[in-house]
Amino acid sequence: MLNRSLVLALFCSQILLVQACSSGSGVHNASDGSINTGGSTSSSGGVMAMGGKTSQAGGNTDAGDAGLSPGNDSGLPNTNTDSGDAALAPGNDGGLPNTNTDAGDAGLAPGDDSGLPNTNTDSGDTALAPGDDSGVKDAPPGGDTDRADTDVGIDRPNTDGAFSRRIVETGTTFPPSTDGTWLMVDYDGDGVPDLVFIKTSNTDTAKAEVHIASAASNFQTRILETGTTFPPSTDGTWLMVDYDGDGVPDLVFIKTSNTDTAKAEVHIASAASNFQTRILETGTTFPPSTDGTWLMLDYDGDGVPDLVFIKTSNTDTAKAEVHIASAASDFQTRILETGTTFPPSTDGTWLMVDYDGDHIPDLVFIKTSNTDTAKAEVHIASAASSFQTRILETGTTFPPSTDGTWLMLDYDGDHIPDLVFIKTSNTDTAKAEVHIASARP
Repeated sequence: MLNRSLVLALFCSQILLVQACSSGSGVHNASDGSINTGGSTSSSGGVMAMGGKTSQAGGNTDAGDAGLSPGNDSGLPNTNTDSGDAALAPGNDGGLPNTNTDAGDAGLAPGDDSGLPNTNTDSGDTALAPGDDSGVKDAPPGGDTDRADTDVGIDRPNTDGAFSRRIVETGTTFPPSTDGTWLMVDYDGDGVPDLVFIKTSNTDTAKAEVHIASAASNFQTRILETGTTFPPSTDGTWLMVDYDGDGVPDLVFIKTSNTDTAKAEVHIASAASNFQTRILETGTTFPPSTDGTWLMLDYDGDGVPDLVFIKTSNTDTAKAEVHIASAASDFQTRILETGTTFPPSTDGTWLMVDYDGDHIPDLVFIKTSNTDTAKAEVHIASAASSFQTRILETGTTFPPSTDGTWLMLDYDGDHIPDLVFIKTSNTDTAKAEVHIASARP
C-alpha cells in the first residue's frame, strides 16, 4: 500500500507540474530571447513623405540650389512689402492675353545635350543621338505603383467621336486681350474649373495681376481681382497649381529668360496670402530656354507638382522630348528624360494630362495649324509607354485656330479631360469666349 501511495503521489505531482507550465503566460522565444505575452507586436514603421517640402517665404536657401542674387528680384522681390493687395482702378477689366506666354526649354547650342545624364539603356525606347543623354525611363521613379490601375467606376469613353460635341460656348465677363495668360483652374473649390486671366503687361497696379471669373456664374462674375507680389513680366511662363497642398491653386512664374541664376527659375506665391507672399524661389536643373513648353504637374505621384519641360524644337533626338525635374529635389534632380513618338512641332499646344485613367499624366499635342483633317486635332501618347505609343488621334469639332489658348481639363466632372478653347481675339461677342468639347461622343 505504501508503494502504491508513493507512486500515486509522484504521478499527481507530474500532472500538476505539466499544468503549471502549460498555463504560464510567458513563452520564451529561443531564437531571440524575447518573451511573447500572447499579444502580437505590430511594427508601426513611420512612413517618410518623399515629396515633403519646406515652405520658403524669401527664396530658397538650399545650398544645392542656384541662389538668387541678394536683393535682386529677377523681376521678383524676395519679400512682399505691400500693406495690402494692389487695388485695381475702378471699372478696369484687367485686359486679357490671347495666348500662353510659355517660354520653352533651355536654348542649347546644336549638338548640346542640355546637360541630361544618360541613364536609360532600354532598347525599346526612342534612340538618342550618339553622346546625347536625354535618357528614357519607362515609369515614374518612386511613384505609386497603384497608379497603373484605372480609375474604379469610371467608364473610359469610346475614342470614336471624342471632342465632337460642344458642351459650353459662351462669352465671358472679360474683354478680349493679349496682355497675359489664360488658364482654367478650380479656384473656389466647387469642383468646376473657373476662368483665370493672369495679366502680365499693361497692368493698373504695376504688378502682375490675377483675375478670376467663376464657372458657377458661367464666367460672368469675377470672384477675384488682385495685384500680386510679382512685377509684370513676359520672361517666362505663368501658371496656377496647388503647390503647398492647401487645396487652392498658387501662382507660379517659371522664369526662362533673363534669370539671375543662369538657370530656369521657379517662383511661387501662395493663394493663402492672396498671392502676396512667395513660398518658393529657386533656380532649377534646367538652363533657360524658349525651345518648348514649361508646365508644373505631379508626375511621380508624391502629391507635389514637378517641373516639366516639353522640348519641341532643337531637340537631340529628332523627336519632341519630355524632361521632368522632381519637386522633392527642389527641381534639382531630373527623374525623366525621353524622346517621344511625336516629331518636334510648333503647330499647336503641348500639354500633359491623365487621359487614360492610370493616374499618370499623358503627353498631349493639340494641333491647331497645318492639320490633315481641316480641324483642330488631339494627339495623345500614353505615359505608360514612356510616350512612345499613341492612344488617341482625332480631329475635333473645332476648326484650326491660333486666336486663343487651348487646354485640356475635366470640366463636366466625369474624370476625363475635355478640350477647351479660350478664344481671346476675333471673337463674335466682343468678349473673351470659352468653348468646350466633351471627351465623350
